[in-house]
Amino acid sequence: MNKIISLFAVFCIAIALLGCGGGGGGGSPVAPAVTDDLTLATDYPDIKANYTSLQTAMENNGLPAGTRTDNFTAHISASFKDLNGGGSWQELYDMTKSRFERYNIMSYQFRPIGHTGNSNTVTVSTYMYIKVAKIETPDKVYLETNMTKDVIWVKNSTTGKWEVTKGIPYKSNEVDF
Repeated sequence: MNKIISLFAVFCIAIALLGCGGGGGGGSPVAPAVTDDLTLATDYPDIKANYTSLQTAMENNGLPAGTRTDNFTAHISASFKDLNGGGSWQELYDMTKSRFERYNIMSYQFRPIGHTGNSNTVTVSTYMYIKVAKIETPDKVYLETNMTKDVIWVKNSTTGKWEVTKGIPYKSNEVDF
């Protein structure tokens, strides 16, 4: 009887480890309860559409890394800054392209959950979730993380397009893998 209980305990531990990533690359982050901002599409339809475009660019593993990076950064301002006010558009471009060359994006969520702003600048509280696999071992190594950040959108005075100027984490100290 003790052997059956021991085997059952080992089985339960194995299932728990498999469900949590098994310690080989981290477990699944616990996602907070997220309520989408349903008024963003009404208040700022172009910004809402840009969220969809950003997600599509991230998840389209079938395109070359350069094309995906171009599609992603099409919504990023030339004056983009990192979360601490440093960095640059070019740095974001280079790092994003490098990651597209090394990882497949298995899942990417970029969900607006609240916003404030005016006709020129909008701050969107954004829930972000990403799950990636290394290209050389897509079935074995998954990395994932989630966070909520304020993404700052500014209307480009020349083109009239809404562009991100700050709030997308991209540096290794900003993304917890």
